[in-house]
Amino acid sequence: MQAFVIGIAYNNPVSRFFANFPQALMSISATHILITPNERLARELRAAHDELHRQSGRRSWATLTAMSVEQFFRREWLRMQDLGHADKEIVPQALLSQLAWQFRPDPALSNAAMTDFLDAWHTIHRFHIDLHHPLYQQPRLTPFAAWFRAVKDALPGHYIPAEDIPSALLALGIPSSRPLFLDHIDQLSANELSYFRQAAQHTEVVQRQSPNTQLPAWHQGDGTGTPVEHPETTLTPCLDLREEISHAASWAARQKAKQPDAAIGIVVPKLAQNYDLVKRACGAILDPANGSQSPAFDISAGQPLSSHPGWLEAKLMLQLAIEGLRQPQFDTLLASRFLQLPGWQSYLSPRRRIYLSQQMGQQVDLPAVCRILPGPLSEQLTALTENWPKTNSYGGWINHFVALLHTCGWPNTSQAGSARFQTVQAIRNTLEELTGTAAISKPIAADLALRWVDFSLSRIQFAPERSRADIQILGTLETTGLQFSHLWVCGLDENSFPGKPNTNPFIPPAIAAQFQVPMASSAQALQLAEQQLQQWHNNSGQLKFSFTRIEEDSPQEPCGLLDRYPRQPSQVSSTHPYWCPEVNSQRIIYQDNRGTPLLGDTPLQRETEAETESGLPVAPGGAGLLKTQAECGFKAYATYRLKLRQQRPVSDLPDALQRGIILHDVFEQLFKACSNSADLAQLSGDGIRQICRTTLARAEYNLPELFVPYEVERLTHLVSKWLHLEKQRAPFEAIHLEQEFTLTLGKLNLRLRIDRIDHSADHLLVLDYKSGRVSVQNSRDLAKQEPQLPLYCLVDGNIRGVYFAEVREEGVRLLGVSETGKQLQSPTKIFQEQDWPALVEHWRSDLLELAEEVSTGKAEVSPSPQVCRFCHLASFCRMRQMA
Repeated sequence: MQAFVIGIAYNNPVSRFFANFPQALMSISATHILITPNERLARELRAAHDELHRQSGRRSWATLTAMSVEQFFRREWLRMQDLGHADKEIVPQALLSQLAWQFRPDPALSNAAMTDFLDAWHTIHRFHIDLHHPLYQQPRLTPFAAWFRAVKDALPGHYIPAEDIPSALLALGIPSSRPLFLDHIDQLSANELSYFRQAAQHTEVVQRQSPNTQLPAWHQGDGTGTPVEHPETTLTPCLDLREEISHAASWAARQKAKQPDAAIGIVVPKLAQNYDLVKRACGAILDPANGSQSPAFDISAGQPLSSHPGWLEAKLMLQLAIEGLRQPQFDTLLASRFLQLPGWQSYLSPRRRIYLSQQMGQQVDLPAVCRILPGPLSEQLTALTENWPKTNSYGGWINHFVALLHTCGWPNTSQAGSARFQTVQAIRNTLEELTGTAAISKPIAADLALRWVDFSLSRIQFAPERSRADIQILGTLETTGLQFSHLWVCGLDENSFPGKPNTNPFIPPAIAAQFQVPMASSAQALQLAEQQLQQWHNNSGQLKFSFTRIEEDSPQEPCGLLDRYPRQPSQVSSTHPYWCPEVNSQRIIYQDNRGTPLLGDTPLQRETEAETESGLPVAPGGAGLLKTQAECGFKAYATYRLKLRQQRPVSDLPDALQRGIILHDVFEQLFKACSNSADLAQLSGDGIRQICRTTLARAEYNLPELFVPYEVERLTHLVSKWLHLEKQRAPFEAIHLEQEFTLTLGKLNLRLRIDRIDHSADHLLVLDYKSGRVSVQNSRDLAKQEPQLPLYCLVDGNIRGVYFAEVREEGVRLLGVSETGKQLQSPTKIFQEQDWPALVEHWRSDLLELAEEVSTGKAEVSPSPQVCRFCHLASFCRMRQMA
């Protein structure tokens, strides 16, 4: 019984088709089954066949039966079941993945390792590799062989692996129901080839564009012949894959504008691994308004279902119920688009998240969330999970998982687009299929069941269905049998083309060669590459090649098979961020240890550096500039002259820097209220607490209300510890608080801000508050270790002591240098200096040297473990060259 399609109802917007369907083939299209190497070619043959009938004026015609090799054998097996000759079912993918997971030799195996196990399973079955081979007796392969036999023995007897179907059909000896036409079939296993040879003894079996398989060739005007050379073929060097895709898409858009009926192909090796990048780049250039969902192009391949946000967010919810989440993961869960969490998602505001963080800590689990966020949702989830067993079957756990997700409103597709809906539906269908595996599995814990579900989803490559388009983006092998008016092939560098042999760690190369596994050797890879080049030449009107010049910081050359093509940079013009311009540049290596002088008349100078009345610029950074210059000239120049400041991460609560600023403000307010020793002696704990509370209430801090009381208590305790040390000092009075000074050093002006200057007896003392750990090694080298303190000495000749006031939770102390007899009376680290004027002059000399380095632009790299460990300029620095 033939099926028919009504041509008048057929409406396809595509102008050209990508399959060669000669008129001579029409004579057998209604009688033969067309078998192709992949589903893409089968789809294009069906579309081209229907178009030919429509162009001939027919209103109805027999549907073309075209399918891939894999689909053909599955179809034949189902036919045998209908005829009563076969009683075995094809192994469901869900069942196979469950058995593979259950018998894995090491519970800690990753999804990637398990993928290698299953890929080897399929290859061994398809090519009938003998596990009794001596190589499988090696200790390295013994665990795999044991796993393979365990999975095979556990497989119920009424199932048959899909790869064993050709052998089973051969054993039955029942011929195909219709003649067969093999189109561009070039990689068959021995059993598959034997089946077609046996079928040829009972019915017609012909082949087109195929190597010698001892099957009749089809020579009725198939258009094959010698390769077609394209004089305009060029080779375009590109910086990276994104630039390759951008050039190819821009070129495709230009060709489409010139020739509206063009059938354009863009070939991307490793398309599945780069699916997102390719889809977005092509969408941004070919159709910026619609982006990656544009109907302007069709893209093959896809991504594992396990990497789709719809599953990733569902998995977070399940992990919350099973083992808990870290706080950042819980924040992601609250913002989910695929879950509906009424009563929870209101806590997305920063202040409420802070409250949750304080209540639950860094590790969040479902009972704690339900206790802290009461409501209908929490009650339902508690009722669902409190009766969960410790162990359950695989399918039983999936029922629990699905029920929990359903309670959370997953997958929330009410406003989802087509692509998102299709992907989520595929995940739901997979979960439903996995549920049926409970009958043969032993009980396991919930966390292992979730890992198995994640692994099973990682085995399924899914791409949402898209409408056919005149621009096709496809992988290398998918071009087999297709024709293009214009074709751009990316990724033809020497490391990617010819492709590397298909090596599986559990199928030794010697075994792969013995059992004729395709792409088992470099020679086979080279042969396949040469065949692909010939097909691209034969099946395209205009042909372009490209390659990536640099990969992982290593320069690359194009494949040697492309040496005869001239290199031609792409002439693309675009301002879109996905496009990277091709420039004629050359790398120059030179020693660069000096930047522009600070007094130079440069745009950078005029824009960033103010000038004093004397004409000298005020250097940015103050004392920090000289300290950084002493550590590393390059870091100082990049940070303060090029403005490459370290970015502070956004935080709901004050970070270390902001806490230090708050501590400075507290001390400023405290010493304004109690400026001398006598006043401090009368200050109570409540008075300190009130000063801390008033300071934290400032609008510029914008602190969460729930956080302030805790911070007030912390600061009160910290300040009290410091004032206990202050009480050990000789009488003093704070005469300057947060005072600004301008200091001239050579050709440099520095703006300094001194936290506090005390008057004690007949001299002045400087204190600089530090909320982190500081170090003072000795007095002579202090100007090059901590220039801040020596700089303060140059502000006023009456200063006889400079100190860091280290105020930390771990303890408080004073560190610094003072003149003999003028030191503070406290048990802290104070260096005494008898000849104070000589020391100050020594410091001045060192500081003038640093100022000269800054003003002349000295920017030498000075690697050191202490500085480089926390430096934010690692990717910009020349440290490795200098080391």
